[in-house]
Amino acid sequence: MKILKSILFTFAFLQILSIQAQNAEKTLMTVGEEEISVEEFWNIYQKNNTEKAIDKKSIDEYLDLYINFRLKVNEAKSLKKDTVAAFKKELKGYRDQLAKPYLVDENIDEQLQKEAYDRMQKDVRVSHILLFLDEDALPEDTASVYKEMAKIRKEIVDGKISFADAAVKYSKDRSARDMPAEGRRPPRPGNKGDLGYFTVFDMVYPFEVAAYNAEIGEVTPPVRTRFGYHLIKKTDEIPAIGKAQVAHIFIKAAQGDTTVSAENAEQKINEIYQKIQNGESFEDMVKAMSDDKGSAVKGGELPWFGANRMVPVFIKQVSEFDSIGQISKPIRTSFGWHIVKFLGQKPIGSFESVQVEIKDHLKKDIRSEKGRQAKIAQVKKEEGYKENAKALKELKTLVDSSLLVHKFDDEKAQSFTAVLFTISDESYTQYDLIKYIQEKRKKAETKSVEIYINKNYKAYSDDMVIDYEDRHLEEKYKEFALLMNEYRDGILLFDLMDEVVWSKAVKDTTGYIAYYNAHSSEYKWGKRVDAAIFTMSKPEVYDSLSALVQAHYSDEEILETLHNDSLKLVKYDRRKFSKGENEEIDKTKWKEGTSEVYFNQKSKPLYLVRIHEKLNPTNKELDECRGMVISDYQTYLESVWIEELKGKYPVVINQEVLKDLKKNGLTE
Repeated sequence: MKILKSILFTFAFLQILSIQAQNAEKTLMTVGEEEISVEEFWNIYQKNNTEKAIDKKSIDEYLDLYINFRLKVNEAKSLKKDTVAAFKKELKGYRDQLAKPYLVDENIDEQLQKEAYDRMQKDVRVSHILLFLDEDALPEDTASVYKEMAKIRKEIVDGKISFADAAVKYSKDRSARDMPAEGRRPPRPGNKGDLGYFTVFDMVYPFEVAAYNAEIGEVTPPVRTRFGYHLIKKTDEIPAIGKAQVAHIFIKAAQGDTTVSAENAEQKINEIYQKIQNGESFEDMVKAMSDDKGSAVKGGELPWFGANRMVPVFIKQVSEFDSIGQISKPIRTSFGWHIVKFLGQKPIGSFESVQVEIKDHLKKDIRSEKGRQAKIAQVKKEEGYKENAKALKELKTLVDSSLLVHKFDDEKAQSFTAVLFTISDESYTQYDLIKYIQEKRKKAETKSVEIYINKNYKAYSDDMVIDYEDRHLEEKYKEFALLMNEYRDGILLFDLMDEVVWSKAVKDTTGYIAYYNAHSSEYKWGKRVDAAIFTMSKPEVYDSLSALVQAHYSDEEILETLHNDSLKLVKYDRRKFSKGENEEIDKTKWKEGTSEVYFNQKSKPLYLVRIHEKLNPTNKELDECRGMVISDYQTYLESVWIEELKGKYPVVINQEVLKDLKKNGLTE
């Protein structure tokens, strides 16, 4: 029994502590009829006190400011400023931006950035075989093409045919096969499926994933992209070249070009290489021997290139260079023979240096959908998303080809009431989908009604899941609700402050003049000096200028004398200077008749300062302090307004809750 009592006592005590500790939802104050919770106040307090220690004094100081803020917001709402169209439009714009991070899985985005950067470190070379398939093909068509591709792969894996020969025989990518000469176009040898080297973002994402994940020599299973199915064979992987620049000597000997002797071309390039080895200049050989006349005039220099912008042999050669200026042995491409000189390289930078570039690529890439799709899957799970496959299948029998041109009979469509899917307690019907398709008016890229409905159904259900999440953000995420309240109140406050204080003070000429007259003694000049600065454009003018000053010539006489020689000898500035306004003036002794010369670091004269009169402190004229007067008048108008609002919206502070807040801070 004692043990039971002890347990009960402990449990009760913990409950009391818990009740005492949890103050987040408690009402800290009321302003008019508005209740402000501890959490709402604390959220704003911390944002505006990042550099202050949290103590009783700072809380009291900010509490006064916050009360004034809430009074103004109450007044704005009372005046229905939050119902104005311009306000709603501006707030929606901010909300759309603030909501974006909540409508994707940001962890996925971060993973994609890291994945992209990791892949940037390698350039891969692959060959492929392609069989075309429409992106939205029906399941039976997809299965047929997949089966055909699997058969081709088996032939290759079983050794019945090489990958290169299979590419020539089966691939729908025409570049795999030789192309005969046509008109002025010379014959072009096929690449037998070889796509050369590439890096991240150069290929569509599923293709990139398969290429980077494959082992060298591996033939992947069929890979689906928006073009169709691919077989991919990885043939090489090298450290990323980043951006590189080379110069070359080129002797043409294109494959299939019968006008050039391949043997003569090879002999010629070897002779050139030997001459370079014997000490002749690479650049001289370029000018004298290279068939690339465009680059020959620049010493053979080619533009900077990345892995996917040059023939594979060049990329491989660049990866093997050890130092700038190194020259390769003759190398063969489909165009002819080359001797390559390494001119420079820009390696891949740090993650931080390329992160913005990666983010920009991700925005335009299909993989950007991964974050959105992950969020859609999360919301579906959280909100009990359910599909009715039978209703979707039925819809395909109810519509005709008029839907493809967005002219399906709307009256008829309204009778299609079967539910396609539900999100939480919300239902979405067949008619909703038809309306979505016809209002969207996206051009149909197929003649199949079934394919068109399938594609739009996926887009519609995804959009509705995101829309559902968007509409419930304030309920699901407290920090988002607090942030939206800040923006809503901030916009309201800005508009009202401009109307009641800022613009009013500027336009109220009579008001701020009266304010100035009543407070003119508060606008005083400190110690000032009437002085002139002569800035010398040439050091040679110094002797003349100094002599004229020593002879007590007036400023006007000095300028007239010097301007007879040149209008550009000196620049002149005379006015009343306050302390701290000009470094040279501050360094000069403030005594009538004093003059001082200031020199640059090379001991050449730059400035001559001449003190005319030391001025005693005086009141500022209105034109000399208009900006300060208007600012102070705005503060005055605001203080008067605040007192009026306090009478209109009584402020009541819960002292017990405030005391707890000062002692414990925010506790949840």
